[in-house]
Amino acid sequence: MGAARQLSEGKVMSGSLAVLLEERQTGASRNQTELRWGLAWRPSGNPWMFLNRLDLVFDELDDLVFDTRTRKIVNNFNANYRPNDDAQISLQLGVKYLVENIDGIEYSGITGLYGVEYRHDIGPTWDAGVRGAVLHSMKSNVYRYSTGISVGYNVLKNMWVSVGYNFVGFKDDDFVAADYTAKGPFLKLRMKLDQEILQRFLGFARNETARY
Repeated sequence: MGAARQLSEGKVMSGSLAVLLEERQTGASRNQTELRWGLAWRPSGNPWMFLNRLDLVFDELDDLVFDTRTRKIVNNFNANYRPNDDAQISLQLGVKYLVENIDGIEYSGITGLYGVEYRHDIGPTWDAGVRGAVLHSMKSNVYRYSTGISVGYNVLKNMWVSVGYNFVGFKDDDFVAADYTAKGPFLKLRMKLDQEILQRFLGFARNETARY
């Protein structure tokens, strides 16, 4: 379940809760709970935009071989800045605190993610960008890097697709958009959905349903 509320003009807060209870034929069982809180701030007439998401994850697996207990706190912060109509700078900061217990032996660690991307419009429908990110395992003091380039195209109004390639990369599923930091080619598709678009779609769906 989830809910969202507009706090004021340009500020929206959301929250969600997901619970997974699984019983396997092997006799193993799993209990996973995810609690998520988000805040978006888009100041009117301001070149900055801020997004923040906090995830609390509890995962328990009782298996015939071993039992695991995982607790994670993950925070993703993103800031977008438009110095002019043709350019955009995106900043990403992620922090994860993990505590894992495997058959009574406990492990813990803190991981940080730091990323920056610059995009520039090439005409009314094309844009190009360059991106870099660093994943830092603080306990072991290990760094992993990701660098790449991409080209985007505005296929339709409110629909944007881009293809890119990362020369070096890493992957961490706990961080937002981390799939695009893996080494190799990638494809992105973004669509803008707002109240006007949803109303038009629902009206179209009602009309089509009435016809049949």
